[in-house]
Amino acid sequence: MQIFQEDAAIPRGRKSKMEYPCPECGSKVAVPDDCMEEETLECPECAVELQIISKSPLSLVLYEEAEK
Repeated sequence: MQIFQEDAAIPRGRKSKMEYPCPECGSKVAVPDDCMEEETLECPECAVELQIISKSPLSLVLYEEAEK
């Protein structure tokens, strides 16, 4: 049985141990363990799109900023 945080917004079948604060609203965004750089995630609170720019150390930015 897999357990997911209610506010994590992780797709079914993906496990997450990492959380990162949303740069827009500050809520916790769950980051899948198997994430890849340049992958996009959505904040469960404000619905802004975030892009993973680095896995080590973990770093997310607003998707629009990553495109510039």
